[in-house]
Parts: sequence; structure tokens; C-alpha cells
Amino acid sequence: VPGEGPTAVKAAIKTGTVVTDAVGNTSTFSGSTSGINFLSRTYDSTPPRVLSLASSTAAPTSIDDKPTNKTSIPCSLVFSETVTGLTTAAFQVEGGSISGLTGSGSGYTFNVDVSAPTTVDKKVRVVLQAGKVADSVGNLNSAVAVLVRNYDGTAPTLDFATPTVSGTAGTDNDSKGTFVINVNNGGASD
Repeated sequence: VPGEGPTAVKAAIKTGTVVTDAVGNTSTFSGSTSGINFLSRTYDSTPPRVLSLASSTAAPTSIDDKPTNKTSIPCSLVFSETVTGLTTAAFQVEGGSISGLTGSGSGYTFNVDVSAPTTVDKKVRVVLQAGKVADSVGNLNSAVAVLVRNYDGTAPTLDFATPTVSGTAGTDNDSKGTFVINVNNGGASD
């Protein structure tokens, strides 16, 4: 029994082997000169694996857990080998839905459309479930792949401080007014 992975499986009858049928007729097998490799098959029990499940790096970024304000996040999916059977039903999505799934072989692209993308900050989680795609010999993907992105729909707010005046009133260059603008972005002021 071969282990996981494409493995050559061979069966042979040795040259010079004498075989006898049910009534006593005999024959000497004279196959090839080496007497091996008369039957050869490849055993493959390796399930297709996800090499990459990622979102686009186009600005505004959505890398790792960094936030994005895209309401439709472009994503890519790459398998270790050619697979068939990938549909939107293969994914579980929290905070959105899958649209525009295209591709073939080992490479696919799709969008994650954020649900209710107004001024809500939320985590969008995409899970490719196990057992949803198959390779050419029927091995199903066994591992689960996960993509998590933070959607940031909160616009920054402006807080104007009361202007202060310094210097002496007049027409010279020392007359000036100063003020401070605070930009509040999710609780942090810049």
C-alpha cells in the first residue's frame, strides 16, 4: 500500500515462468527481456491543497488584517493542482458574500462583497470548506482555507479647536492666527 502522493505501482510476471491451465496445458511466459513492467499504474491519494487564498494588494490595501474600505474585495485562490467543482457554495462567508467566481485549473478569482457597507466597521471572513473540489482522480480537498479582512466604513471626523491669536495686531508679518485641526480616525487623533 503506497503512502500519500503519486506513486508508481507495477506488477509483472517473470520471464520463464511456467503457467498451467485447468486441463494441464502449460506455457512459458516470455514477455520482455527484463521480465518486468508489464502493468504499470500511478496511485495518487494526495488531496489538492490551497497554496494561496488572498485579497488584492491594490490600494486601499487589504493585506493580512489591515483594513480596507473596498465594498467589493477582489480575491484570488490558487490550488496545488488542477481541480474541478469549485462553486460559490464551497465558501462560508461572514460579513459578505461571494460574487464573480471565475477561473479553471488551479487558479481562480472572485470578489467578496461586504454586506451593509455603509458606516459599519466589520470583520469579513471567508472559509473554503473541505471536500468541495476534486483533482483529476477524485481526491477531495481535505484542508480548510481561511481569509480574514477588516472592512472600515467609518469616515474620519474633523474637530476644530478654538483659534488662538498670537503676535501684535497690525499690518506687519508678525500678525498671525493659529488654529488646530484634529482628524479623528477610529478613536485615534492625527
